[in-house]
Amino acid sequence: VDGSFGENLTTHGIDLGGLVINQRVRIGTAVLEVSVPRTPCATFAAWLEEKGWVKKFTARGDCGAYFRVISPGTITPNDELILEEAPSHGVTMAEAFAVKMGAKENLEKVVNAHCLPGHHHEQLARRLERVN
Repeated sequence: VDGSFGENLTTHGIDLGGLVINQRVRIGTAVLEVSVPRTPCATFAAWLEEKGWVKKFTARGDCGAYFRVISPGTITPNDELILEEAPSHGVTMAEAFAVKMGAKENLEKVVNAHCLPGHHHEQLARRLERVN
C-alpha cells in the first residue's frame, strides 16, 4: 500500500535499485539527488508486526531510495521523473544496499567511489579495512 513505508513520493515504472548514487532526478519543478538506500530496521519491523521482516526485506533487495533536495519545487501527481546523467562511479542503489547489509561483493567499489554521505561511507571504509 502506498505510504505504508513512510514514503512521501511514490513512483511507478522505474527501477530504484538501478539508480546511481548521486544521480540527479527532475520531477515537477524540483531537483532531487539519489542519496542512500533505505535500509530495514527493527523498529519498523516491530511496527509492521511481521516476524523475520528485516531478513525478508534484505533478501528481496528492493530497497527503495532516499533523495536529498537540491532545488525545492512543486511535484504533482503524474509528473514525469526525468533522470539526469549518472555519475561515472556507477555505484547503484542496489549495490550500495547489498554492501550496507553486509555483502562483501562491491564493498571496495562503493568505498572507493566515496559517493555515500559521511557516516555511511565511514562505516563501510572501516569494514573494508577489517576485510583487507
